[in-house]
Amino acid sequence: MANGTLKVENIQTSSGSGTITLGQSGETIALGSGVTNNSSTPILFIKKQDDQNLTDATLTKITFTNVSSSIIDTDNAFSTSDSKFTVPSDKAGKYLITYGFQSFNSSNDIYSVYTMVYINGSNYQGSLGQTTDNGTTARHMFIQGVRTATLSAGDEIEFYAYVDVNSGTAVSSGDTYVNIMRIG
Repeated sequence: MANGTLKVENIQTSSGSGTITLGQSGETIALGSGVTNNSSTPILFIKKQDDQNLTDATLTKITFTNVSSSIIDTDNAFSTSDSKFTVPSDKAGKYLITYGFQSFNSSNDIYSVYTMVYINGSNYQGSLGQTTDNGTTARHMFIQGVRTATLSAGDEIEFYAYVDVNSGTAVSSGDTYVNIMRIG
């Protein structure tokens, strides 16, 4: 068979269901210049490697300047210098943002914790929080959050927390993580 270009509008099985195979073992299928495959990237997973002292009862930006070696950043879209994820110029779309925030207080005196996702410098979809009951306090509080957002190229995502302690220092521990993935 001669090499050439096959031009079609649709490819489907003769039965209307089943598997369509392109290529064979050992071959690579390449997309032409300017063709996109709508894959779920960028993908970011970042986890704090160190603790961060927080000012009591004050909204504080959570920094990821020292991160674990398990970081995934498919598009180099996260900056550890300013702890921001920036949507790449060609990756506008719908995003799934998940995170876990671990707070700690050595005095066992945490009263409440709130977390917030900021997009372009503004709080996005309010906060998620946890408060102890009847004036009791805790040593650790962990909050997990899920947000979806439609983002444009250049949009920036940051993470903030508010921790109220009765005494001692509030800490964001090394168990704090963020996961951001383009889903459409």
